[in-house]
Amino acid sequence: MGWPLPGISLDDLMDRIKEFVDILVLASGYQSSGLPAVWDVENIKKAVRWGLFFEDVFKCLRHFDCYEESVKELDAVLSSLTSNPFFPAGLAHMSSATLSNARGLVLERLLHSHAIRNDHLLSLLRAVVEMDINELSESDDGSRTSYVEKLILQMEKLDLVPAGIESTEKSNSFLNDVIIPDCIKYDRNLHAIKMSDWGKKERTGLDNSLFIMQEILSRQAVMSCMCSFRKSINNLSEIIIGNCMVKSESMQLESKSDNGVTAFVDQSLNYLYQFRHWRTKCISYLLDNRTLKLLSGSDLILSAPNEQWVRVFEELKLSTNLGCDNMLEIVEILLLGLISSKWNYLIQLILSISCDFLSTAKKLSDLQELLEGNTLDMQINKEKEMLDYLTQFLKFQPQKLWELPSILVAAAIPSWSSLFRMHLREVAHKFNEPSSSRCCECNQDGSEHHDCQVGERIQSLFAFHIRCPQRSVNI
Repeated sequence: MGWPLPGISLDDLMDRIKEFVDILVLASGYQSSGLPAVWDVENIKKAVRWGLFFEDVFKCLRHFDCYEESVKELDAVLSSLTSNPFFPAGLAHMSSATLSNARGLVLERLLHSHAIRNDHLLSLLRAVVEMDINELSESDDGSRTSYVEKLILQMEKLDLVPAGIESTEKSNSFLNDVIIPDCIKYDRNLHAIKMSDWGKKERTGLDNSLFIMQEILSRQAVMSCMCSFRKSINNLSEIIIGNCMVKSESMQLESKSDNGVTAFVDQSLNYLYQFRHWRTKCISYLLDNRTLKLLSGSDLILSAPNEQWVRVFEELKLSTNLGCDNMLEIVEILLLGLISSKWNYLIQLILSISCDFLSTAKKLSDLQELLEGNTLDMQINKEKEMLDYLTQFLKFQPQKLWELPSILVAAAIPSWSSLFRMHLREVAHKFNEPSSSRCCECNQDGSEHHDCQVGERIQSLFAFHIRCPQRSVNI
């Protein structure tokens, strides 16, 4: 059987789909130049109409069994398009099924991919309300009144307005008296207007507004959960850090009372104090809100094919944001990507590991011996690609690693890599510098480093590569 749509060929339809992909990319918030994409009311309407066009086409094709072969042919062409390494990774799932809900794809990206600024939200709300009212006006003379009444009925289902009030009273006051939803209760009622059901029903003249209402409340529920999560993380961090500080102070007071001032400077107590201070800094970084946001962004960027995330970083290197060290952020994002799969393990390890009471010189010596038995792992995988890019990136600016937390560097870089060797050589060089030329304050007692950056780096490397060695984790 031939192509079933007489008004448009398969090639022409694919050209339109490629243009629609460009619209979805812009709807995600940014132009190809990296500048923010600004959406006004009319452009939002045009984008939604593009979605409606594809929705009608693909629903028609998928509705009738006689078009099954045509749908398979189209999905095969779409699969070839989405498998291109330069195709947007966020749309790699595109198929005839997803394009049957093309309007939802547009509205979802316009809402979720943007920071909710007043001007953008107002433009989006105005666009969907005007489109719904225009659709109702084709079959209903009192389109505005009909729109408000239908909207209120849906809001009652979600407990956004109290039930049992006269319709006219609701129409006059609902915009001023909308109840802020209980996110937990809304979560239970979310299926009342699920988009999976939306595509199976006839249009009601309220579809755009209902979708935006659902997505705004869903986003609010997610933000409520995120706030609770952040509060819990902050509380956990404060408990751990506070516990470490209390134990350290208690240890110091006990040593003073039992043995006098001389016991306070006993070497083993110094080791214990340095260890607790190191663990506190590690936990503070891993549980920090900024770190968790970067971790999420790192997962998103690095989940794309190699060619795409390299292009993102290359463009970021060329941008010139005042007050922002893009180079350092690139290094941090890559390192976070290398440890994202073992995040929980890192936290558990740091909380469970005990003080080893070894000198910094002994730890460095053990690390240097580790290099003698290591060989380069030539396995080609995501981790290897990231390490190769990072090694080349740091070739002429290795000092960037010293600007990042020691736990991140130590946990992310495997001991078999050339980057590990390069960093350890720098650490050893700084450790062996004459006391008179050191940048830290550990210059009073010869070669031993105490509570300083060099000692902290050695402690982190020793913890992850000697005490708790790990094989690289494929990503």
